[in-house]
Amino acid sequence: MIDRKLRTNTIAPGLGIFAVVGLLLAASFGAATSVAAQGDNQQYVDVRIYAVTCDAARNRCERELGPRFTVTTEDGTYLGACTEQSARHPCAVRVPSGTMVVVTEDVSTIPAGTAPAENPLYFDTSTYPDAKSICCVVFENIHTDHDDDDSLVDRLVAMLVRVLRELLDG
Repeated sequence: MIDRKLRTNTIAPGLGIFAVVGLLLAASFGAATSVAAQGDNQQYVDVRIYAVTCDAARNRCERELGPRFTVTTEDGTYLGACTEQSARHPCAVRVPSGTMVVVTEDVSTIPAGTAPAENPLYFDTSTYPDAKSICCVVFENIHTDHDDDDSLVDRLVAMLVRVLRELLDG
């Protein structure tokens, strides 16, 4: 027969040690986590970017793969860069929330015979203070290899797209 007092005295202290060790580990992990969280109070937002090439003659725009974008602050501080790789997911750069960013399209990475209607583009991330991701900074590339009349049409279409974007963004 097992002595109840002996079993209680031999098993319970062993469990107590495991419980104390577990609590110490949990407390030290919690302290390390809270210190790391306190060290970086800056909020960040992912700014998604892509480009389209617009053809006024066909009255349509198509998504471009391959353009490279660089993101800086207004004073020129480098924040990141990305290259458009997928039609389903725009490339993204993580930037500090509340920052005015300058997004520049590398014209050497867009199709020959096209040019951005506007480059660089400015975007104020404080417009969406609680956002974790903002979609999208969109470059409209227009064909430059048309005659003067088509070029005028392309510029008018690009201008209309910009005005509509500003109206929709508020």
